Amino acid sequence: MNDTIFVQGGQGEIASGQVDSSASGLRVIGQWILLAVAFLLPVWALPFTSSPFALNKAYLAFVLVIIAAILWLVSTVKEGRLHFVSHPISLAVAGLVVANGIGLVFSKIRAVSFFHTGAEVGTFGAILLYALIIMLASLFFPDERRIGRWFNLLFLSSVILFVIQFFWSGLGVRLLPFSFFADKNINLIGSWNVFGIFFGFTGIAALALFTLNRNGGISRKLALVTLVLSLVAMAFVNFSLVWWVFAVFTGVFLVYRFVAERDTRLLISLPLFILLIALLFLFIRGAMGDVLTSLNISNVEVRPSWGSTLQVAKSTLKQDLLVGTGPQTFLYNWLQHHPVTVNQTPFWSARFEQGVGTIPSLAFSTGLLGILSWLIFLAFFLWFGLKAAVSAATEARSYLLASFLGSAYLWTITIVYAVPFVIMFLAFFSTGIFVALLLMNRQGKQVTIPLLQNAAVGFVSALAVLFFIILGFASLYFLSRAYIGAEFFARGLDAFNTSGDVARAESLLDRARRLDNQDTYSRALTEIKLVQLRQIAQGADFSSDAFRVQFQNLLGLAIQNANAAKDANPLDPQNWLLLGRVYESVLPLGIGGADEFAQRSYEQSAQLAPSDPGAPLALARVLLARGDRAGARTELEKATTLKSDYAPAQFLLSQVAAQEGNIQEAVRRTESTALLAPNDIGVLFQLGLLYYQSNNITASQQVFERLVAQSPDYSNARYFLGLAYDRQGRTADAIGQFERIEELNPNNTEVKQILDNLRRGRAALAGISPPAPSPEQRPALPVPGQ
Repeated sequence: MNDTIFVQGGQGEIASGQVDSSASGLRVIGQWILLAVAFLLPVWALPFTSSPFALNKAYLAFVLVIIAAILWLVSTVKEGRLHFVSHPISLAVAGLVVANGIGLVFSKIRAVSFFHTGAEVGTFGAILLYALIIMLASLFFPDERRIGRWFNLLFLSSVILFVIQFFWSGLGVRLLPFSFFADKNINLIGSWNVFGIFFGFTGIAALALFTLNRNGGISRKLALVTLVLSLVAMAFVNFSLVWWVFAVFTGVFLVYRFVAERDTRLLISLPLFILLIALLFLFIRGAMGDVLTSLNISNVEVRPSWGSTLQVAKSTLKQDLLVGTGPQTFLYNWLQHHPVTVNQTPFWSARFEQGVGTIPSLAFSTGLLGILSWLIFLAFFLWFGLKAAVSAATEARSYLLASFLGSAYLWTITIVYAVPFVIMFLAFFSTGIFVALLLMNRQGKQVTIPLLQNAAVGFVSALAVLFFIILGFASLYFLSRAYIGAEFFARGLDAFNTSGDVARAESLLDRARRLDNQDTYSRALTEIKLVQLRQIAQGADFSSDAFRVQFQNLLGLAIQNANAAKDANPLDPQNWLLLGRVYESVLPLGIGGADEFAQRSYEQSAQLAPSDPGAPLALARVLLARGDRAGARTELEKATTLKSDYAPAQFLLSQVAAQEGNIQEAVRRTESTALLAPNDIGVLFQLGLLYYQSNNITASQQVFERLVAQSPDYSNARYFLGLAYDRQGRTADAIGQFERIEELNPNNTEVKQILDNLRRGRAALAGISPPAPSPEQRPALPVPGQ
């Protein structure tokens, strides 16, 4: 191996001797691997996990980028020289890694902050991957020919994505055989809004390349096709945020061309035409209607507002100003600090992993260090991008402007919108291509460190490189374990939900947990044990020794699995709720200490999610089982204060009133409340139920009719309305109510039995109550969750 000189800010290698051909070959393979990432990522999906899109795209990116990095490290050893890019943008990315690394050290839940499932955008592992892709892109694409390949493959991928989606969503012709692609609501990139965001990115990049690239050829034609299809895709989704950001950057590009070339004729050009199209769709968006809706495609997407995001951020920074709660912890900050007013919306129980935008969510979760690192990175990117755009030579502008505008478009989106992994990765990848172009234009330098000139330096350097090669292979090993675990998890869920094979489901879920200790896997195993506990308890001989041994074994495993979920992720209130449910499930058996364990678990859940009415409701059930009606009433009133229309708490409150013999007093209080809040569906439900319990069937029927008119899909209101009709002899009306409930809850066996009774001329609850308690006397709603 002979020395190779790398010119600072130059366009590649200037050989003073013969370069090691095998080292060069390894770098070429690495380059093609990165090109494969650009081509495959938008269209990549596999049916082997429960998340065929997000998870598989993330693992594809991790595996291929790590392989490319290993090839680069091996080529470094073979060549005897270490190459890396020195540019302020690269240094700012290193700052992101350092800030998130410090956040990881002080994180309240390191397993989640480090990697978690792999599909998250803000884990430390994801930040490392972003830094790696910027470094490798700036090293592996040293000239316009290779960068042109990157754009061509990205554009070709977008064309393929458009064709697949057009045939399926537009024409109903499925080009992919996968079962997960049988739903018209599905698209390969993510949500429909993300579909529009992606094509906004390819559209702005294609506009710059087509306009500035005067060489013609296949690249320019592909850019034109991509531009046209991107506009069609954006119009199809018709997402106002995409149109606004796309219009802004199209306008910036138009002004740039005019200022740079000083030609007034440029004001009447393709960019102006595209800008007018974007503005037209913005202004007529409401008048033209929703294309997706007209095709029976659902496009419902919810995210927190700026106000609620900033409130959560403020509370998080109060806890730890410098480092926050750690990478990828916004979800737990949201559960702990979100405004109580959110509970009055239909999305009160939503678990938001990001706030209004991705970068604000990631920055606030990592404290002042994270905020400053993101601000420095974005400031450097913007400054050097504008500087390069002004000073770039005419012949080098097309790729440079395409990568800068495309990256700037994506960074703007990530600030104001919660994007998935694929968009965040493309933002960093495009920025890496932009850094490579800055090096070509001598606005940065590639540094070379010889490894073999000095024995001590060579030994330490070679040892460090060898360490990172081993680390790369170890990462691939752990990635493969995690992915196989996700595949076992998906198969286990399918075995349980589709075929009802509990033994097989349990075996697959246990294998998944042994490969990757996710709290989700332990929760699923716990749910299976709870089902088994309920099954053996039905009609069992509690005095039998065999039953007691079997029950104790199942209970022990349920507690063990619930504790494993809690230990894997102690910040998730779901895990504490589940542990409490396990102990609560055995309260009727009088097992000593179970009520105390259940209470402590529910109290911990309430601390982690103080705005969730579910924890006080669960505590009330435990207190009722203990005979503490006053304490139960206090917890139930707390639940209804948090969410006034929380039907399970309202239902149990009426049960407490009935047990205390105070139904008439409860009716009077609820009537007074209904006068003050005539449209509160929670109050109306409780009033209708109290009327039903006090045998005032006519009044109950009137209240439930009013409630169903306000909330047509309220299954429990329809349930009691149907019972009221049945008791009044209005069988046809009762059948109508229960038929609607069956449509909303097709797997509810009790509703099916009630319908069968009514159609045979029997009472609605014949054969149901008795032997079971009547619906108004049960501890839970007759239609779960409805």
